[in-house]
Amino acid sequence: MSIIKEWFNIEELKNVRNLVICAIMVALNVVLSLFEIPLFGNTIMIGFQFLALVVVGYLYGPMPAAIVGGIGDIIGAMLFPKGIFFPGFTLNAMVEGFIYGVFFYKKQVDIKRIMVAFFIQLILVSFIMTPTWIYILYSKNLLLTKMVYITKIGKYPIDVLITYLFLKILNRSGVLKK
Repeated sequence: MSIIKEWFNIEELKNVRNLVICAIMVALNVVLSLFEIPLFGNTIMIGFQFLALVVVGYLYGPMPAAIVGGIGDIIGAMLFPKGIFFPGFTLNAMVEGFIYGVFFYKKQVDIKRIMVAFFIQLILVSFIMTPTWIYILYSKNLLLTKMVYITKIGKYPIDVLITYLFLKILNRSGVLKK
């Protein structure tokens, strides 16, 4: 199968078991978005919402992870609004899930792969897409954009470590076996 066909494959979602697991991951994504651990006096908020997307990306690939990210963002915005709904941030969640699927689906878990996946997510989603949405929503608020950069750079090594440990533990326990 070509790499593009593999990336955009939704065959995994035709199995009822896989669909149910994805639905559970949507719910987990929404619930985990409610919990964050503040560091450095609320400067950096460590969340675990991305772990649901990592699991779906690892198990089922880029498209299912993107779908779970998008649905989770929409449901989360409806149930627990943190401001106005903006579809750009839903696109962020979808791209983030897609990236995790590209780097983790049918791949061996190692720290380099996780670092590259999170670096691409950092550049594309956090440094390009999010500031674009902030600019669209709030015009020229450069202070807000700089704060996004600072917090995301601070979160990068923490998210990489959490993901590495999380996937290693789940692999060793046999939870992530198909």
